[in-house]
Amino acid sequence: MNSNDVSRDFITRRVFRALGRQTAGAMLLFAVAAMAVDPNYVKTTTYAEESHGPVTTITYTDGLGRTIQTQTLAEGNDQAMVTAREYDQAGRHTKTSRLFAHTSDGTFLSDGIKKANSALGDPAYVETEYANDPLGRPKKRGAPGNTFKIGGGHDTEYWYFGTVRDPGASHEWLTDSGFVKESKLEDLTDDTDFGISSPTHHLTISRDPDGAYFQEMTDAFGRTVATWAADGNGQEIESRYEYDILGNMLKEIPPGGKLGPTEYDYDALGRIVSKKGPDAKEVKYYYDDAGLLEKVMDGNAWARGEWWAEENGVFEVTAAPGYRYDNYGRQVMTQILIESYRLVGYEYISTLEETCTKVRSIYDNPEDAEPFIANSAISSYRLSQLANTRGRVAVRIAYGEECRCLNEAEEAECAQKVIEAFWYDTEGRVLFKFLSIPGRDEQVFYYAYDKQGKPVMRQYFPREGQIDVITFYNYDDFGRLSRIYQDGETRVTYTYDERGMLTEKTFYEAENNTMEQDPVYTVSYDYHDDRDWLTKIDVPEGETSAFTEELFYENSPAGAVGNRYGGDISAVVLYQRDQQGREQRLDLRYTYDNLSRLTDVAHVRHGDDDMRLRYGSTFEYKADGRFTTKRDGADQSHWGNYTYYDDIRGYDAGDKKSSRLSGIGGVYPKGTWLYDANGNMTVDKSKNMVISYDWRNLPVLISFYDTIEGETVDEVQNNIEDGTMTRVSHVKMLYDAGGNRVQKQAFKQQR
Repeated sequence: MNSNDVSRDFITRRVFRALGRQTAGAMLLFAVAAMAVDPNYVKTTTYAEESHGPVTTITYTDGLGRTIQTQTLAEGNDQAMVTAREYDQAGRHTKTSRLFAHTSDGTFLSDGIKKANSALGDPAYVETEYANDPLGRPKKRGAPGNTFKIGGGHDTEYWYFGTVRDPGASHEWLTDSGFVKESKLEDLTDDTDFGISSPTHHLTISRDPDGAYFQEMTDAFGRTVATWAADGNGQEIESRYEYDILGNMLKEIPPGGKLGPTEYDYDALGRIVSKKGPDAKEVKYYYDDAGLLEKVMDGNAWARGEWWAEENGVFEVTAAPGYRYDNYGRQVMTQILIESYRLVGYEYISTLEETCTKVRSIYDNPEDAEPFIANSAISSYRLSQLANTRGRVAVRIAYGEECRCLNEAEEAECAQKVIEAFWYDTEGRVLFKFLSIPGRDEQVFYYAYDKQGKPVMRQYFPREGQIDVITFYNYDDFGRLSRIYQDGETRVTYTYDERGMLTEKTFYEAENNTMEQDPVYTVSYDYHDDRDWLTKIDVPEGETSAFTEELFYENSPAGAVGNRYGGDISAVVLYQRDQQGREQRLDLRYTYDNLSRLTDVAHVRHGDDDMRLRYGSTFEYKADGRFTTKRDGADQSHWGNYTYYDDIRGYDAGDKKSSRLSGIGGVYPKGTWLYDANGNMTVDKSKNMVISYDWRNLPVLISFYDTIEGETVDEVQNNIEDGTMTRVSHVKMLYDAGGNRVQKQAFKQQR
């Protein structure tokens, strides 16, 4: 092993200390006395780079192996970051403290919860109270802070009962489905008796910090068969689930009875073979003899095969994504499988006609990519440089929609392809990445890592003749990102408080900057005293781009009526200055229903500021979560109801609807948005826009026309082909093998 290999090693030292083994007869005494002696610990030391000492994490456990305290220390820093845990006499976990800072050399801190309270304010812990029954189920849960603690008025509470699915319409406590009636929820006690002698299902009821109730019904096998909630405005929301005898979910039935269900089928091995929903045509899954996914027949398979059918005079053709593997089960190709169908008797028989390669992954031997690198920026010499590729992907090639790639020769000729080539270090980390994008020189990325595997440098060579861009990443004693350098100059610095919360992010000039110079501006962050929620983002007065944004939760400016206790933002107040230096204030106040769905955004005017009241919105929902209405702006009178298309399964779904939006009353007529068989929005008449997708349902072409003519996707496509519609601009996008967009081209002229 050479010195470079040693410098890259992830060096970790672990020290164990444990009590001696106990005999079986002494086990009870051992458990009771577990806390009477120094606790066991595991000490992990991770050695950092030259300017920083090691980071040590010590995990203390009691005699039963339960974690009771964790400390993280950095050399040269006398403040450890600590969390503490407590258990009740039955061994159940009852309290976990917030992370707090405390002076420590790593020695176990007794009374850890009390020390957390002293540092952060009592209570500084999450607490669970359990029911006094043999199952020991949670009864109440509280969060840090007097408002959120158990008994503080905004904790979470649980009840557990037995129920049946059909108690009868006249039952005092239960609905027809076996849930507790909304009107009776406030009357629940631990001793409530529904009068059911032989319950068949378990019912768990919870009340969240905002006072909203949720009910979950499970069967004897623990499977969720139904859930219940109410929005607080008279609408009850019940979802149902059906299973087969093996526990596989067969059907998800949305609440309200208006949105079509989602259905699943499985084979004898429990693998999903079919999925049918209201928004897209059925998707079928096929597997090879090894159980690996071989083909996905989605709703667009027939449309995708039309070009081949027309060229070859065949009527029934599909083009579906298929997957190929090597002998090690590694996926090496994604192809479009072109299959024709002919009727034999009463059965359609398929024939694989051709395959179009879309993604090729080459493992182990980079030279195997040699036949495919023509018309790219990757050279044979580059392939020969790649190192440490054994057992790893060496080259990935993604072919765009403009290439058919019916054979290896066409793959080589394809000019619309993205090639990634990888050079690894001995630890398996990417050292160099070489990228080829159409119309660009080869792009080279170099990465360097510290001993913990964190990136410390990224060097980018954009193209031949251009200056490379070098970015360095610095970390503090605890391994947190502290500074970003680029081209030898500081770009951003990060500051944290003693608990590791980001408090400042400072940006510096792009040129001729040193650390001694004043920064361009500093963004500071404040957090909730008890919950660590972000409460303020601030750029101080006098600095460029000055602004302040305040976020409210249980302390809404609107008063108690607007307070939220579960983490929802109740209000946002933004202060900013216009170009004349005048302060503008944007005050938005949020209202939610009992499912935490946003129902109202109130834009409040302050004084004589000239910011128009244009950010207000109101929302109404169907039981299944779709919008009934959504109104925006100062004048909301013209916004009407949302309309949706029927369930794509048609007669099989009866009067069920889908979640595909068709129009908005008073604004956009029905048929404004059109969709393909996979549920992708392909036509937006409000923007005169048509979108084409690839086999992954990623948009590859967005075209804008002078007008949109046609009531269906097929009619619109025919009008494009016969010239009825004129394209005025378009945007093309290209993706790598992982589905990441690497190129976006906009064209103003007609093409």
